[in-house]
Amino acid sequence: MINRRIIANLVVFFTLATLLVGYGVVTLFGSPFDHQDTLVADLPDAGGLRPGFSASHDGVVIGTVSKVELRRDEVRVTIQLDKGVTVPKGVEARVVRASAVGEQRLDLASVAGGSQEPLPDGAEVPVGADPIPPDIADVLATTTGLIEALPAKDLNTVIHEAAVGVDGRSDDLRSITRSLTTVSDDVVADDASLRKLLANGPPVLDDFSDMSPEVHDALDNTQQLTRILADRKGDLVDLLDKGADLSEVGDRVLLDNRANLTCLVGELTDITGELQGAALKDLDTALKTNTQFFGLVDKVAVRGQAQPNPYGPGRPDQLWLRTSLLLPPQTPAASAYAPPRGHLPVTTGAACTGPYGKGGGGHAAAGHRPRQDRHQRDRRRRSRPVRHRRVGRPHRRRGRVGRPAGPGPAGIAGPVGEV
Repeated sequence: MINRRIIANLVVFFTLATLLVGYGVVTLFGSPFDHQDTLVADLPDAGGLRPGFSASHDGVVIGTVSKVELRRDEVRVTIQLDKGVTVPKGVEARVVRASAVGEQRLDLASVAGGSQEPLPDGAEVPVGADPIPPDIADVLATTTGLIEALPAKDLNTVIHEAAVGVDGRSDDLRSITRSLTTVSDDVVADDASLRKLLANGPPVLDDFSDMSPEVHDALDNTQQLTRILADRKGDLVDLLDKGADLSEVGDRVLLDNRANLTCLVGELTDITGELQGAALKDLDTALKTNTQFFGLVDKVAVRGQAQPNPYGPGRPDQLWLRTSLLLPPQTPAASAYAPPRGHLPVTTGAACTGPYGKGGGGHAAAGHRPRQDRHQRDRRRRSRPVRHRRVGRPHRRRGRVGRPAGPGPAGIAGPVGEV
Protein backbone atom coordinates (compact mmCIF):
# COMPACT_ATOMS: atom_id res chain seq x y z
CA MET A 1 0.00 0.00 0.00
CA ILE A 2 1.34 3.45 -1.04
CA ASN A 3 1.83 5.72 1.88
CA ARG A 4 1.08 9.41 1.94
CA ARG A 5 4.71 10.47 1.50
CA ILE A 6 5.04 8.74 -1.85
CA ILE A 7 1.75 10.26 -3.03
CA ALA A 8 2.91 13.72 -2.03
CA ASN A 9 6.22 13.23 -3.89
CA LEU A 10 4.37 12.09 -7.04
CA VAL A 11 2.06 15.10 -6.93
CA VAL A 12 4.98 17.49 -6.55
CA PHE A 13 6.89 15.77 -9.37
CA PHE A 14 3.99 15.88 -11.83
CA THR A 15 3.26 19.50 -10.90
CA LEU A 16 6.85 20.58 -11.56
CA ALA A 17 6.94 18.57 -14.80
CA THR A 18 3.73 20.21 -16.00
CA LEU A 19 5.12 23.67 -15.22
CA LEU A 20 8.37 22.97 -17.05
CA VAL A 21 6.58 21.62 -20.12
CA GLY A 22 4.28 24.65 -20.17
CA TYR A 23 7.22 27.03 -19.87
CA GLY A 24 8.93 25.32 -22.79
CA VAL A 25 5.81 25.49 -24.94
CA VAL A 26 5.32 29.20 -24.16
CA THR A 27 8.96 29.93 -24.82
CA LEU A 28 9.05 28.15 -28.16
CA PHE A 29 5.60 28.87 -29.54
CA GLY A 30 4.55 31.93 -27.54
CA SER A 31 1.74 32.40 -25.12
CA PRO A 32 -1.70 31.72 -26.57
CA PHE A 33 -3.08 34.47 -24.34
CA ASP A 34 -0.75 37.23 -25.66
CA HIS A 35 -2.12 39.41 -28.46
CA GLN A 36 0.25 40.03 -31.38
CA ASP A 37 -0.17 42.97 -33.72
CA THR A 38 -1.01 42.27 -37.36
CA LEU A 39 -0.69 44.16 -40.63
CA VAL A 40 -2.38 43.49 -43.99
CA ALA A 41 -1.34 44.13 -47.59
CA ASP A 42 -3.47 43.72 -50.74
CA LEU A 43 -1.28 42.36 -53.56
CA PRO A 44 -2.26 41.79 -57.21
CA ASP A 45 -0.89 38.24 -56.93
CA ALA A 46 0.21 35.92 -54.14
CA GLY A 47 3.64 35.68 -55.73
CA GLY A 48 4.28 32.27 -54.14
CA LEU A 49 3.58 33.42 -50.56
CA ARG A 50 2.18 30.84 -48.15
CA PRO A 51 1.25 30.89 -44.45
CA GLY A 52 4.35 30.44 -42.35
CA PHE A 53 6.68 32.32 -44.72
CA SER A 54 8.71 35.09 -43.13
CA ALA A 55 8.02 38.84 -43.28
CA SER A 56 10.78 41.44 -43.04
CA HIS A 57 11.36 45.19 -42.73
CA ASP A 58 14.24 46.32 -44.95
CA GLY A 59 15.62 42.77 -44.89
CA VAL A 60 15.26 42.20 -41.11
CA VAL A 61 12.73 39.50 -40.16
CA ILE A 62 9.94 40.98 -38.02
CA GLY A 63 7.20 38.33 -38.22
CA THR A 64 5.49 35.69 -40.34
CA VAL A 65 2.75 35.46 -42.93
CA SER A 66 -0.25 34.15 -40.97
CA LYS A 67 -2.92 34.17 -43.66
CA VAL A 68 -3.28 34.43 -47.47
CA GLU A 69 -6.84 35.19 -48.69
CA LEU A 70 -8.26 35.64 -52.19
CA ARG A 71 -10.47 38.74 -52.56
CA ARG A 72 -11.95 39.33 -56.02
CA ASP A 73 -9.02 40.81 -58.00
CA GLU A 74 -6.59 40.98 -55.09
CA VAL A 75 -4.84 38.76 -52.58
CA ARG A 76 -4.86 39.91 -48.96
CA VAL A 77 -1.79 38.85 -47.01
CA THR A 78 -1.88 39.10 -43.21
CA ILE A 79 1.39 39.58 -41.33
CA GLN A 80 1.70 38.61 -37.66
CA LEU A 81 4.41 40.74 -36.06
CA ASP A 82 6.77 39.44 -33.41
CA LYS A 83 6.24 40.59 -29.86
CA GLY A 84 7.45 44.16 -29.27
CA VAL A 85 8.02 44.91 -32.98
CA THR A 86 6.62 48.07 -34.60
CA VAL A 87 6.65 49.15 -38.24
CA PRO A 88 6.69 52.84 -39.34
CA LYS A 89 4.08 54.22 -41.69
CA GLY A 90 6.56 55.12 -44.43
CA VAL A 91 6.88 51.60 -45.92
CA GLU A 92 5.71 49.74 -49.05
CA ALA A 93 4.98 46.01 -49.37
CA ARG A 94 6.53 43.85 -52.08
CA VAL A 95 7.36 40.17 -52.50
CA VAL A 96 11.07 39.32 -52.60
CA ARG A 97 13.05 36.10 -52.77
CA ALA A 98 14.41 35.03 -49.40
CA SER A 99 16.81 32.40 -50.75
CA ALA A 100 18.33 31.11 -53.95
CA VAL A 101 15.98 28.11 -54.03
CA GLY A 102 13.01 30.38 -54.69
CA GLU A 103 11.39 30.81 -51.25
CA GLN A 104 9.45 34.07 -51.13
CA ARG A 105 9.22 36.67 -48.38
CA LEU A 106 7.00 39.72 -47.88
CA ASP A 107 9.30 42.68 -47.35
CA LEU A 108 8.21 46.09 -46.04
CA ALA A 109 10.67 48.50 -47.65
CA SER A 110 11.12 52.01 -46.27
CA VAL A 111 10.25 54.97 -48.51
CA ALA A 112 12.47 58.06 -48.66
CA GLY A 113 10.91 60.87 -46.65
CA GLY A 114 8.21 58.62 -45.18
CA SER A 115 6.66 59.04 -41.76
CA GLN A 116 8.33 57.32 -38.82
CA GLU A 117 5.17 56.99 -36.75
CA PRO A 118 4.31 53.31 -36.00
CA LEU A 119 1.44 51.64 -37.84
CA PRO A 120 -1.50 50.68 -35.62
CA ASP A 121 -2.71 47.10 -35.18
CA GLY A 122 -4.54 45.84 -38.29
CA ALA A 123 -3.37 48.72 -40.51
CA GLU A 124 -3.12 48.27 -44.28
CA VAL A 125 0.34 48.66 -45.83
CA PRO A 126 0.46 50.30 -49.28
CA VAL A 127 1.88 48.26 -52.14
CA GLY A 128 5.00 49.44 -53.99
CA ALA A 129 5.69 49.48 -57.70
CA ASP A 130 6.22 46.00 -59.23
CA PRO A 131 5.39 44.18 -55.98
CA ILE A 132 5.58 40.68 -57.51
CA PRO A 133 8.95 39.30 -58.68
CA PRO A 134 9.21 37.39 -61.96
CA ASP A 135 8.01 33.82 -61.80
CA ILE A 136 10.92 31.42 -61.39
CA ALA A 137 9.39 29.08 -63.97
CA ASP A 138 9.30 31.86 -66.56
CA VAL A 139 12.90 32.84 -65.72
CA LEU A 140 14.06 29.22 -66.12
CA ALA A 141 12.17 28.85 -69.39
CA THR A 142 13.71 32.04 -70.79
CA THR A 143 17.19 30.99 -69.66
CA THR A 144 16.73 27.55 -71.23
CA GLY A 145 15.64 29.08 -74.53
CA LEU A 146 18.67 31.42 -74.46
CA ILE A 147 21.07 28.54 -73.85
CA GLU A 148 19.50 26.42 -76.56
CA ALA A 149 19.81 29.30 -79.02
CA LEU A 150 23.58 29.44 -78.54
CA PRO A 151 25.58 27.45 -81.13
CA ALA A 152 27.22 24.54 -79.33
CA LYS A 153 30.37 24.65 -81.47
CA ASP A 154 30.92 28.37 -80.95
CA LEU A 155 30.20 27.97 -77.24
CA ASN A 156 32.85 25.25 -76.99
CA THR A 157 35.30 27.56 -78.77
CA VAL A 158 34.57 30.38 -76.32
CA ILE A 159 35.02 28.08 -73.32
CA HIS A 160 38.29 26.72 -74.72
CA GLU A 161 39.68 30.20 -75.39
CA ALA A 162 38.61 31.33 -71.91
CA ALA A 163 40.43 28.33 -70.38
CA VAL A 164 43.56 29.14 -72.39
CA GLY A 165 43.34 32.78 -71.34
CA VAL A 166 43.25 32.04 -67.59
CA ASP A 167 45.80 29.23 -67.71
CA GLY A 168 48.82 30.14 -65.57
CA ARG A 169 47.25 33.35 -64.26
CA SER A 170 46.34 32.19 -60.78
CA ASP A 171 48.15 35.13 -59.19
CA ASP A 172 46.26 37.60 -61.35
CA LEU A 173 42.94 35.93 -60.55
CA ARG A 174 43.80 36.00 -56.87
CA SER A 175 44.59 39.73 -57.09
CA ILE A 176 41.33 40.38 -58.92
CA THR A 177 39.41 38.45 -56.25
CA ARG A 178 41.17 40.40 -53.50
CA SER A 179 40.39 43.70 -55.23
CA LEU A 180 36.74 42.74 -55.63
CA THR A 181 36.62 41.95 -51.91
CA THR A 182 38.06 45.38 -51.13
CA VAL A 183 35.51 47.02 -53.41
CA SER A 184 32.70 45.10 -51.70
CA ASP A 185 33.94 46.23 -48.28
CA ASP A 186 34.07 49.84 -49.45
CA VAL A 187 30.54 49.58 -50.83
CA VAL A 188 29.28 48.18 -47.53
CA ALA A 189 31.09 50.94 -45.61
CA ASP A 190 29.49 53.63 -47.83
CA ASP A 191 26.00 52.13 -47.66
CA ALA A 192 24.46 55.41 -46.45
CA SER A 193 26.07 57.38 -49.28
CA LEU A 194 24.91 54.84 -51.87
CA ARG A 195 21.36 54.97 -50.55
CA LYS A 196 21.45 58.75 -50.74
CA LEU A 197 22.81 58.54 -54.29
CA LEU A 198 20.04 56.16 -55.33
CA ALA A 199 17.44 58.41 -53.71
CA ASN A 200 18.78 61.49 -55.56
CA GLY A 201 19.16 59.61 -58.86
CA PRO A 202 15.56 59.91 -60.11
CA PRO A 203 15.39 63.72 -59.67
CA VAL A 204 18.69 64.07 -61.53
CA LEU A 205 17.41 61.89 -64.38
CA ASP A 206 14.21 63.94 -64.45
CA ASP A 207 16.29 67.12 -64.79
CA PHE A 208 18.23 65.55 -67.66
CA SER A 209 14.93 64.62 -69.31
CA ASP A 210 13.73 68.20 -68.97
CA MET A 211 17.00 69.41 -70.50
CA SER A 212 16.80 67.00 -73.45
CA PRO A 213 16.07 69.78 -76.03
CA GLU A 214 19.15 71.74 -74.89
CA VAL A 215 21.26 68.57 -74.95
CA HIS A 216 19.99 67.78 -78.45
CA ASP A 217 20.88 71.30 -79.63
CA ALA A 218 24.34 70.98 -78.05
CA LEU A 219 24.93 67.71 -79.90
CA ASP A 220 23.80 69.29 -83.17
CA ASN A 221 26.16 72.23 -82.62
CA THR A 222 28.99 69.81 -81.83
CA GLN A 223 28.28 67.94 -85.05
CA GLN A 224 28.34 71.16 -87.05
CA LEU A 225 31.58 72.23 -85.37
CA THR A 226 33.14 68.87 -86.22
CA ARG A 227 32.02 69.23 -89.84
CA ILE A 228 33.51 72.74 -90.05
CA LEU A 229 36.81 71.53 -88.59
CA ALA A 230 36.85 68.67 -91.09
CA ASP A 231 36.30 71.11 -93.96
CA ARG A 232 39.10 73.36 -92.66
CA LYS A 233 41.61 70.63 -91.91
CA GLY A 234 44.07 72.11 -94.43
CA ASP A 235 43.98 75.49 -92.66
CA LEU A 236 44.41 73.75 -89.31
CA VAL A 237 47.50 71.95 -90.61
CA ASP A 238 48.97 75.25 -91.83
CA LEU A 239 48.17 76.87 -88.50
CA LEU A 240 49.93 74.10 -86.61
CA ASP A 241 52.94 74.35 -88.93
CA LYS A 242 53.22 78.13 -88.48
CA GLY A 243 52.27 78.05 -84.84
CA ALA A 244 55.75 76.88 -83.89
CA ASP A 245 57.34 79.95 -85.56
CA LEU A 246 54.79 82.24 -83.91
CA SER A 247 55.46 80.75 -80.49
CA GLU A 248 59.22 81.08 -81.05
CA VAL A 249 58.91 84.78 -81.94
CA GLY A 250 56.56 85.40 -79.03
CA ASP A 251 58.94 83.63 -76.68
CA ARG A 252 61.82 85.78 -77.89
CA VAL A 253 59.79 88.97 -77.41
CA LEU A 254 58.83 87.96 -73.90
CA LEU A 255 62.41 87.06 -72.98
CA ASP A 256 63.80 90.34 -74.37
CA ASN A 257 61.19 92.47 -72.59
CA ARG A 258 60.57 90.45 -69.45
CA ALA A 259 62.16 93.13 -67.25
CA ASN A 260 59.89 95.85 -68.66
CA LEU A 261 56.85 93.55 -68.53
CA THR A 262 57.60 92.71 -64.89
CA CYS A 263 57.81 96.41 -64.07
CA LEU A 264 54.60 97.12 -66.01
CA VAL A 265 52.68 94.40 -64.16
CA GLY A 266 54.02 95.64 -60.83
CA GLU A 267 53.04 99.25 -61.57
CA LEU A 268 49.57 98.18 -62.72
CA THR A 269 49.25 96.27 -59.45
CA ASP A 270 50.23 99.39 -57.49
CA ILE A 271 47.75 101.52 -59.45
CA THR A 272 44.99 98.99 -58.85
CA GLY A 273 45.84 98.93 -55.15
CA GLU A 274 45.76 102.74 -54.97
CA LEU A 275 42.33 102.78 -56.59
CA GLN A 276 40.94 100.53 -53.87
CA GLY A 277 39.63 101.61 -50.49
CA ALA A 278 39.42 105.38 -49.95
CA ALA A 279 40.19 106.23 -53.59
CA LEU A 280 37.36 104.03 -54.83
CA LYS A 281 35.04 105.56 -52.25
CA ASP A 282 36.04 109.08 -53.34
CA LEU A 283 35.43 108.14 -56.98
CA ASP A 284 31.97 106.83 -56.09
CA THR A 285 31.22 110.06 -54.19
CA ALA A 286 32.40 112.15 -57.15
CA LEU A 287 30.17 110.25 -59.56
CA LYS A 288 27.17 110.62 -57.26
CA THR A 289 27.86 114.36 -56.85
CA ASN A 290 28.24 114.70 -60.62
CA THR A 291 24.85 113.04 -61.07
CA GLN A 292 23.27 115.43 -58.58
CA PHE A 293 24.83 118.42 -60.39
CA PHE A 294 23.50 117.41 -63.79
CA GLY A 295 20.18 116.56 -62.18
CA LEU A 296 19.91 120.15 -61.03
CA VAL A 297 20.89 121.34 -64.52
CA ASP A 298 18.12 119.22 -66.02
CA LYS A 299 15.63 120.75 -63.61
CA VAL A 300 16.68 124.30 -64.57
CA ALA A 301 16.58 123.57 -68.32
CA VAL A 302 13.28 124.09 -70.18
CA ARG A 303 11.94 122.74 -73.46
CA GLY A 304 10.89 124.99 -76.32
CA GLN A 305 10.78 125.60 -80.05
CA ALA A 306 14.03 125.42 -82.04
CA GLN A 307 14.45 126.77 -85.57
CA PRO A 308 16.15 124.73 -88.30
CA ASN A 309 19.93 125.21 -88.39
CA PRO A 310 22.94 123.65 -90.13
CA TYR A 311 23.25 121.12 -87.31
CA GLY A 312 19.73 119.73 -87.56
CA PRO A 313 16.06 120.33 -88.38
CA GLY A 314 13.70 122.34 -86.24
CA ARG A 315 11.94 120.64 -83.33
CA PRO A 316 9.34 121.77 -80.77
CA ASP A 317 10.87 119.99 -77.77
CA GLN A 318 14.43 121.32 -77.82
CA LEU A 319 16.06 121.47 -74.35
CA TRP A 320 17.20 125.04 -73.57
CA LEU A 321 19.49 126.19 -70.77
CA ARG A 322 19.34 129.95 -70.14
CA THR A 323 22.61 131.65 -69.16
CA SER A 324 23.49 135.26 -68.30
CA LEU A 325 26.37 136.66 -70.40
CA LEU A 326 27.74 140.17 -69.58
CA LEU A 327 29.85 141.91 -72.16
CA PRO A 328 32.34 143.20 -71.28
CA PRO A 329 32.96 140.86 -68.32
CA GLN A 330 32.14 142.45 -64.96
CA THR A 331 34.42 140.24 -62.89
CA PRO A 332 37.89 141.51 -61.74
CA ALA A 333 40.80 140.91 -64.09
CA ALA A 334 43.00 137.91 -63.48
CA SER A 335 46.29 138.28 -61.63
CA ALA A 336 49.67 137.52 -63.20
CA TYR A 337 53.18 136.95 -61.89
CA ALA A 338 55.93 139.45 -62.63
CA PRO A 339 58.14 138.29 -64.15
CA PRO A 340 56.05 135.49 -65.69
CA ARG A 341 56.83 132.03 -64.40
CA GLY A 342 57.40 129.02 -66.56
CA HIS A 343 56.06 125.51 -66.23
CA LEU A 344 57.01 123.40 -63.27
CA PRO A 345 59.94 121.10 -63.98
CA VAL A 346 59.14 117.50 -64.72
CA THR A 347 60.99 114.97 -62.59
CA THR A 348 61.76 111.76 -64.43
CA GLY A 349 61.60 108.45 -62.60
CA ALA A 350 64.45 106.00 -62.25
CA ALA A 351 64.52 102.65 -64.03
CA CYS A 352 62.48 99.89 -62.42
CA THR A 353 64.55 97.05 -60.96
CA GLY A 354 62.98 93.56 -60.86
CA PRO A 355 64.03 89.93 -60.64
CA TYR A 356 64.99 90.01 -64.35
CA GLY A 357 67.11 93.18 -64.21
CA LYS A 358 66.44 96.87 -64.84
CA GLY A 359 63.58 98.00 -67.01
CA GLY A 360 63.43 101.10 -69.18
CA GLY A 361 63.87 104.40 -67.33
CA GLY A 362 61.77 107.56 -67.59
CA HIS A 363 62.18 109.86 -70.65
CA ALA A 364 61.94 113.62 -70.53
CA ALA A 365 60.84 116.01 -73.28
CA ALA A 366 63.34 117.53 -75.69
CA GLY A 367 65.35 120.40 -74.15
CA HIS A 368 64.35 119.53 -70.57
CA ARG A 369 66.94 119.63 -67.82
CA PRO A 370 66.23 117.44 -64.79
CA ARG A 371 65.40 119.37 -61.66
CA GLN A 372 68.03 119.35 -58.95
CA ASP A 373 66.91 118.45 -55.49
CA ARG A 374 67.74 120.47 -52.36
CA HIS A 375 70.72 118.30 -51.37
CA GLN A 376 72.38 118.77 -54.75
CA ARG A 377 71.96 122.59 -54.52
CA ASP A 378 73.48 122.62 -51.03
CA ARG A 379 76.50 120.64 -52.20
CA ARG A 380 77.06 123.05 -55.10
CA ARG A 381 76.86 126.11 -52.81
CA ARG A 382 79.38 124.64 -50.37
CA SER A 383 81.77 123.91 -53.21
CA ARG A 384 81.89 127.61 -54.42
CA PRO A 385 84.95 129.77 -53.33
CA VAL A 386 84.36 132.51 -50.73
CA ARG A 387 84.73 136.11 -51.99
CA HIS A 388 86.24 138.73 -49.57
CA ARG A 389 85.40 142.45 -49.75
CA ARG A 390 88.01 145.17 -49.84
CA VAL A 391 88.29 147.00 -46.48
CA GLY A 392 87.61 150.77 -46.50
CA ARG A 393 85.45 150.87 -49.60
CA PRO A 394 81.70 151.06 -49.09
CA HIS A 395 79.65 148.45 -50.81
CA ARG A 396 77.41 149.88 -53.44
CA ARG A 397 74.10 148.26 -54.04
CA ARG A 398 73.13 148.16 -57.63
CA GLY A 399 69.64 149.18 -58.48
CA ARG A 400 67.12 151.68 -57.26
CA VAL A 401 66.47 152.02 -53.55
CA GLY A 402 63.60 153.60 -51.76
CA ARG A 403 60.88 152.74 -54.16
CA PRO A 404 57.65 152.58 -52.22
CA ALA A 405 55.72 149.36 -52.16
CA GLY A 406 52.78 149.21 -54.42
CA PRO A 407 50.86 147.03 -56.76
CA GLY A 408 52.95 145.40 -59.40
CA PRO A 409 51.92 144.38 -62.85
CA ALA A 410 48.46 142.87 -63.01
CA GLY A 411 47.72 143.72 -59.38
CA ILE A 412 50.63 141.88 -57.68
CA ALA A 413 52.15 143.76 -54.71
CA GLY A 414 55.85 144.53 -55.33
CA PRO A 415 58.76 144.58 -52.84
CA VAL A 416 60.11 147.64 -51.06
CA GLY A 417 63.12 147.80 -53.31
CA GLU A 418 64.08 146.18 -56.56
CA VAL A 419 67.51 144.65 -56.94
